Amino acid sequence: MRALVTGAAGFVSGHLTAELVASGAEVIGPNRAELDMLDAEGTRRAIAAAAPYAVFHLAALASVGESARRPGRDRWAYSPG
Repeated sequence: MRALVTGAAGFVSGHLTAELVASGAEVIGPNRAELDMLDAEGTRRAIAAAAPYAVFHLAALASVGESARRPGRDRWAYSPG
């Protein structure tokens, strides 16, 4: 099984990634430079290129305060396409 994990460098996703690897999964965990989650088309291309069986979306800002101060930065709209 191949899994794509966004936010793979984070605390929770680090544990998830370890469990996936232990279960024999191939894990693709792009970093921020490789995958800009605010770029919907780029995200679609990255998912298509990875061809994962599963996607675990764990990318997020860790600071609620920072997110509240800069709400436009964290807005991401998904439209199937």
